[in-house]
Amino acid sequence: MNLTLALILGAALGCLLVAAVHAAMWSKDRERFLFLGSAAWSAGTVSFLSEAAWFSLPGSPFWLTLTGLSGVVSAVLLLAAGHALKPERVPRIWLWLVGVCIIWILTCSIGSYPAALLVVPSSVVSGFLMVRAAAVIATQRSQGGPAAIVLAGTLALWGLLIATYPLVPSPSAILDGCYLAQIIFGVVTVICTLLFILERWRGQFRKTEEQLRLSIEQAADGLFITDSNGRYVDVNRQACQLLRGSRDQIIGRTINDVLGPREPAVDPGALAEMVRGRIMRRERVLRRFDGSLVEVEVCATGLSDGRVQAIIRDDSDRKRMERALQESENRFRSLVEHLPIGVALWDQDYRYVYINPIFAELNGLSVEDHIGRTLAEVVPSASGRLQMILQQVLSTEKAIFDLEDVLEADAPTERTRSWRATFFPVHDAQDRPAGVGCCAINVTIGNPSGPPQPRS
Repeated sequence: MNLTLALILGAALGCLLVAAVHAAMWSKDRERFLFLGSAAWSAGTVSFLSEAAWFSLPGSPFWLTLTGLSGVVSAVLLLAAGHALKPERVPRIWLWLVGVCIIWILTCSIGSYPAALLVVPSSVVSGFLMVRAAAVIATQRSQGGPAAIVLAGTLALWGLLIATYPLVPSPSAILDGCYLAQIIFGVVTVICTLLFILERWRGQFRKTEEQLRLSIEQAADGLFITDSNGRYVDVNRQACQLLRGSRDQIIGRTINDVLGPREPAVDPGALAEMVRGRIMRRERVLRRFDGSLVEVEVCATGLSDGRVQAIIRDDSDRKRMERALQESENRFRSLVEHLPIGVALWDQDYRYVYINPIFAELNGLSVEDHIGRTLAEVVPSASGRLQMILQQVLSTEKAIFDLEDVLEADAPTERTRSWRATFFPVHDAQDRPAGVGCCAINVTIGNPSGPPQPRS
């Protein structure tokens, strides 16, 4: 093996190494420019191997044709990889140029044309495309740092060397120097590519970290991060507002330092479970730095680095609303249960969902014996007639006022009851019919709560 052939194989090995670096990076981060870069340098490897075969078999035009085609393809893929960094598509003018060059190479390989007509256009086009790719990569300094400039400069020199390749006499010491230079360019390209990609990933990580930090700071809930011992190491802005203290006041304190006076201390065993990844949800009362108390909802779990993250939401407004709603419901229930009239509610399946004691007594059963049961189960003798009334109210969504009816006795121990009632529709939160309500007065003769009876 002569020196020239060894240098060509060395240049091929350099291209293969660059292709392997791109492929390895692409397996970690499926970015388009890494895939195109791997394909470009793989095509460059084929170009150098074909050139080595042509040097070994100078009479075979196939290897010279493959050298030119693979060189042009390598250069246009490298240009596409550079544009993918922006990201944008390769301008059509370069694709047209490559297409014309490929047609020219194939035409020259078929006909009996001098080898120079094949080598010169392919070398010039390949070199020019590499210089253009270098110019595109040079614009990515904000992503790749100084490595982008060095990489662009190396590719530009490599492209100029390829473009002037037909002018170099063969064989000669100058030609061997050109191949040696390409080996050096390959090594520099590998190093700069690694630095460029790592710097780009670092920039993306910093950008993602900054966006995450901004999102955390703008979150509506307080974010607290503690170490494995429950001591605060980081908080967001909402956490400071929740506790009405500064970040410096919170950092370094423990969870137990901000608990309300009647709150039990955090169990070390529960903290250890959270460190192991268990999610804990509970309601707590915290003592703010101004001395006031706040009711909160806590959701805490462990992070991969052994710390604990807690998302704490101010729950005082919801608690106040729940208490106000409960108080209102209690007042309503107390009022309804002491009214001298019967009140009942049915759902759309004619099941009792509420009944007060007066109405329950009217049916001769307890309140508990009504809830969840249907009309047919409670008043079988009148269920058909009452269901028709309820169905009419549900379908028309109109009330029926002062309806008088008689409930026949369902057992020998019971007696016939007479009553006057008003039925009205009940709607849900979306204003859709959800059931029927009823207010009834017992007008049975001899009933103490009924109307006055005439004296005999």
